[in-house]
Amino acid sequence: MYSHFSFFPGHEREEPVKSAWVPTPHIEVIKKIFGEADKRTRLDFERGLVVNERDYMSRFLTLVNYPTLTSGHKYHGIFMALCAPDNIERSRGIDAILVFKHKNQYKIVGFECKIAKTGFDNGRFRKQLTKQRSFVKRNPSITFFEMFFHRNSVKPFDPDYSSICTLKQLDQFIRIAKKRMIPKWSLKHLKELFEWLKKKKPGAYNIESLVEAVLACELGSKISYSKKPVFLGGVENFEHETIIIAEQIISGESENTNLETYARNYRISGVGVIDLNRIEIS
Repeated sequence: MYSHFSFFPGHEREEPVKSAWVPTPHIEVIKKIFGEADKRTRLDFERGLVVNERDYMSRFLTLVNYPTLTSGHKYHGIFMALCAPDNIERSRGIDAILVFKHKNQYKIVGFECKIAKTGFDNGRFRKQLTKQRSFVKRNPSITFFEMFFHRNSVKPFDPDYSSICTLKQLDQFIRIAKKRMIPKWSLKHLKELFEWLKKKKPGAYNIESLVEAVLACELGSKISYSKKPVFLGGVENFEHETIIIAEQIISGESENTNLETYARNYRISGVGVIDLNRIEIS
């Protein structure tokens, strides 16, 4: 029987699915790890211990790697890596890529971190969105989301987590709200965006909901991979090379990894790999 429940509020699934891609117990573990990492990073930001967007992303990925449930040890099956200088993501509008692996299939998720504050954008965010749209057009299986974090709990933003929306949701807001072009995004625009999303479909627009939607096949497309792992080094091979990098990270091929080349080619600062085949459920 087909499910009609959308795990990520505001997302209209393009086609029905019979069951989640990943078993529910695994989804619960992973979304809790991501959610806790975001809450802790957000709290550090509120306290002034996180100074910028790069710092937020770095701390968030590190805390995903070392969740509290492991008492400070690395979590088995999760691999997070920073792989590029501070400004390398600017030419793609991407801060980091996450790769979820289950059996012999993969899902790729990209995201950009932004501090939500008055006058936060000088036109750069609009340019980043244009680059993201172009990238997704060439790689339609990928899910893109924006991760907005802010000081103080102000509605309609999430009081505990960063506030998240997909690129598709953001573009729907622009189109339906008849905001054909926003030269400079402001905090006012972000408030309007999340007010519109929550009015359209109430719910939590946070990292837990996003991860649940990806793993339950409400967002993105699965990629089956059986090619010989050869690193090609061209931007037209993004999905292929992202999966190769993910496999190299999983196997621990630190001396032979092409991570630095990958980061330079695609202008990506961070790569995270979640191998759900290795996740242990107690």
